[in-house]
Amino acid sequence: MYLEKLGYEILSVTRDGFNGIKQAFVGIPYQMCQIHMKRIIERQTTQNPQTETGIFLLNWANDLHKMNSSEFKKRLVFFEKEFDSFLKEKTKNQKNR
Repeated sequence: MYLEKLGYEILSVTRDGFNGIKQAFVGIPYQMCQIHMKRIIERQTTQNPQTETGIFLLNWANDLHKMNSSEFKKRLVFFEKEFDSFLKEKTKNQKNR
């Protein structure tokens, strides 16, 4: 790798929204940039959520910068358990079939 040939030791990688980074740095720990993660959540939801699920997600996105890995995983597990039935809901959009 070019950077390693220059004498750099890559200890970890923080990526933006692009997936190519993972393939380029195989075997090196990586994480997604928190601001990009927050923007993805905001783009897929709303700034004025009306559901309990939406409120949780917005608060989670707003707190990303305060969380360590353990807290993030704890909230993810809680989210998956608490909102399991909501996450399994499906609506068929007759217009876009």
